[in-house]
Amino acid sequence: MRDETAPALLRPSILDPLFAPARGLPGVGAKMAPMIERLLGTPERPARIVDLLFHLPQGGIAQKLVGSVGEAPVGEPVTVGVTISHHRPAGTGPGRRPHRVLVEDETGDITLVFFGMPAARVEKMLPLGSHRYVTGRIDLWDGSRQMVHPSRIVDAEGLAALPSVEPVYGATEGLTSRAIGKLAVAALERLPVLPEWQDPAWLRQNRLPPFADALRAEHRPE
Repeated sequence: MRDETAPALLRPSILDPLFAPARGLPGVGAKMAPMIERLLGTPERPARIVDLLFHLPQGGIAQKLVGSVGEAPVGEPVTVGVTISHHRPAGTGPGRRPHRVLVEDETGDITLVFFGMPAARVEKMLPLGSHRYVTGRIDLWDGSRQMVHPSRIVDAEGLAALPSVEPVYGATEGLTSRAIGKLAVAALERLPVLPEWQDPAWLRQNRLPPFADALRAEHRPE
């Protein structure tokens, strides 16, 4: 009979934080836990911290601040600083009407488009007359620039706190790349301090960082 406890008994206790359940991370509730299991777990073994740490980003999006609306390229993710000038709520008519918000700077304007979002929530995120930094892809619709569901809306303080690159992860239904990124950052906090097992001279020759530093660089790229 196979002894399922044998691997844990043979494993050094310093590694225990890596093999703790991923569902134990902060912010993981009853709704998110099954999604993590679907993405990283197996029928025989629940998702662990180490599984999340080795679920590396597939790429990244530079949080590059474009100089102005007029300079912002169409069809690419950008971040622009704008002033909120007008709200046009969805109303109560037939059809799937969006809430539209006109934002602008001295070089031009963009219409932000929100489907299925309560007007009060949109107005709280984008108060009239305020200055915000919005991230998303600009597209042309009927000759006008628009951005459907910006991926991020922050003020100046929030912009300063953003990483220079946002990692992009392989995701699953209901669990976004950004949510996985937040979990990965929380998982990095659980990394134990491990003794280096590679030869120091070989590491220096190949310019390889320590194990923990390598994982942090993958999940929080500069």
